[in-house]
Amino acid sequence: MVAEIDQGRANEAERRIQFADAAQALAGHELSDQLLRELSHQVAAGAIRADDAISADMAHLDAQQPSSPVT
Repeated sequence: MVAEIDQGRANEAERRIQFADAAQALAGHELSDQLLRELSHQVAAGAIRADDAISADMAHLDAQQPSSPVT
């Protein structure tokens, strides 16, 4: 019974990710960053809250930006 519930959650999470990927593709976009994709999967699976994923996403993206000199 637990395995069926877990499989059902996994299937629903995959459907959500496929829907998001399709919507982005229609708009001409693609989420290629692996960390951001993993966080999206975790949100879709209900493993983490969207607010927490957004905070982690922003920190990840900020860390990738080169520092600009202060003038």
